[in-house]
Amino acid sequence: MSKRLKRPLSKKQMAKRILTVSLCILLPFGLYIGYVKVKGFYEERMEAMAEEMSGYTVTAYEAVTDIKAGEIITKEMAASKRTLSGQDKKNFMTADDIGSQALADIPKGTELLKNMLLKNTIEDDLRELEFSSNIAGEHIREGDYTDIRLRYPDGEDYIVLSKIYINRIDLEKRYLYLNLSPEEIHLISSALVDCYLKTGSYLYMARYIQASCQEPSYVTYIPNTDVLELMKKDPNIAEKTRDYFNETGRRELEERLKTYYGQYGSGQSDPYSVNTPLYYPNGTGTEKKTSALTQNTDTAGNTVKVSADSGKEEGMEEKSEVKMEVDYAE
Repeated sequence: MSKRLKRPLSKKQMAKRILTVSLCILLPFGLYIGYVKVKGFYEERMEAMAEEMSGYTVTAYEAVTDIKAGEIITKEMAASKRTLSGQDKKNFMTADDIGSQALADIPKGTELLKNMLLKNTIEDDLRELEFSSNIAGEHIREGDYTDIRLRYPDGEDYIVLSKIYINRIDLEKRYLYLNLSPEEIHLISSALVDCYLKTGSYLYMARYIQASCQEPSYVTYIPNTDVLELMKKDPNIAEKTRDYFNETGRRELEERLKTYYGQYGSGQSDPYSVNTPLYYPNGTGTEKKTSALTQNTDTAGNTVKVSADSGKEEGMEEKSEVKMEVDYAE
């Protein structure tokens, strides 16, 4: 039996076979190359996304209990956690902020931010003083931040102390307690003297609505010249208080008040008047009012003073000393 000879492949068949073999080799290789490229692309995207996400990942502290305004934040009140946020990392409370004071009420579960806190640093020259609560309106509460302002009878209004924290209020004794620096003590002392000497002047408090979001006011009050000189000599006063040393501004204020009183009346308060808007820092203003001397006229037409307590008559030539004291809280 003779062996059949295969016919040679035509060029067309040869081309088909070469193409088939090429496809069998190149297709898997191409798929592999495509897979590698796609994988690399997505890996790059994932790395970029992870890097971007790391920029939004912050270590934050969350309130684990309700925190009242004015409370000191302890480790038990806040717990750290990792979270995503679009805010700058610098805005979040850190471990260094433990011991700070809450500026407002903070509900449980709230992430703590630096603008909710006040760094509770106690300076060496900081002192607690007590004042009569007459200076505060009924809306002022413990933990509030307020400006203490002085209003003159001609309508001029000055900020004496800016963003002062109300430590506590003794409702029974009608005292409130403030922590003040030496320069602040000088300013409020001068303002109290002004309030006494300038009829119609009075001190009052203006409360910050949202203390955590509001910047402190700029102190605009200019102390009287004697206090200015004392502040210059006081070694406890920092250089920053040089802003208060504006003798020209004080002289201009005195001239304006002098003009006002020349038109509308005397600028000296009557220390015996129960209507004198003087707030004694140690709360004695109320006591002095209840024992104030009332003015009467005798049969000769001369003005005499009758003590509300004793009923004794005193001549106008007798002088009563009115003391203004600032008591440090013990």
